[in-house]
Amino acid sequence: MHTDCLRRSLTILAAAAILAATGCRTAPQGIDAAAASAGGAPAAGAASGEPTGEGAAGVAAADAASGAVPMEPAPPPADPSLPADEFARTVVRSDLQQVALGTLAMQHGESQDVRDLGQRMSTNHAAIQVIVGKAATKQGIALPTALDGDDAATVERLGALRGAEFDQAYMMFMAGETARMLALYRWQYDNCTNADLKPFAMQTMPIIAVHARVADELNKVVNKEALRLAAERKAAEAQAAAQKKAEDEAAAAAAAAKKKPTRKPTRRSTSSSSQG
Repeated sequence: MHTDCLRRSLTILAAAAILAATGCRTAPQGIDAAAASAGGAPAAGAASGEPTGEGAAGVAAADAASGAVPMEPAPPPADPSLPADEFARTVVRSDLQQVALGTLAMQHGESQDVRDLGQRMSTNHAAIQVIVGKAATKQGIALPTALDGDDAATVERLGALRGAEFDQAYMMFMAGETARMLALYRWQYDNCTNADLKPFAMQTMPIIAVHARVADELNKVVNKEALRLAAERKAAEAQAAAQKKAEDEAAAAAAAAKKKPTRKPTRRSTSSSSQG
C-alpha cells in the first residue's frame, strides 16, 4: 500500500514536470493532488513564510551580511555527493525554504512571473516534502521540521524586501539554489543505491530540472543589468590575468637571458684565429 502510494505520487510529480516544461499553469494543482493522495502535509510553519531551516547554500557571506544582491548566482557545489540519509535531509531543508520563499514571492513580488514562480515552487516543494518524508520514514531517517541557520537567514533577509528589490534578490538566489539542488539530485540519480530514495531521486529530478531552467531564464530577465556587469567584470579580470601572465613570462625570460653565461671561445677557434 505504502509503495503504491509513493509510486502514484511520484508519477503525478513527473507529469507535473512535463506540464511545467510546456508552460502550463495547471502544474501546481497537479502537485497538490499528489500531496493529497500521499496523505500528508508539510511540516507546521513551512508555508507561513517564517524563517524555518539549516544548511542550504545561500548567497555569499559578505552579500548576506550587507543585504546586497549578489552580482551573479552562487555556483553549483564542486562535490555534489551525499550519503542517502543526508540527501533526504538536504531535500527537506530545501523544501521548507522553498515553500517559505515561494509564499514570500506571492506576497512581495512585483513581477507576475516572479509571483507565479513562487506559487509553483511553494506548491511543488510542499508535495516533494511529503513524498521524500514517506521514503525517509521507511528507512528510519529523521528529517528536519524547521529551518534555521543560513536558510532561515535567507528567508528573513528576503522577507524584508518588496517589489523590484525583492524580485532581483529572490531570482538571483533561486538561479543558484535550483542549480545546486539539481546537481545533488543528479548525483543521487547516478549513484544512489538506497531502495527507497533512489526511485525518489530518479523520478523527482525532472521536476528539479524544470525549476532550474525556469529560474535561470527568469533571472536573466529580472537581473539582466547585474548579470551584464558581472560578465564584463569577469572578462576584464580574465584579460588582466592574461596580460599579467604574459608580462611575468616576458620578465622571466629576460631575467633568464641575463643570467645565461657568456660562451668562452674554444681552443680550436682561438688557434684558427692566430693562424689567420
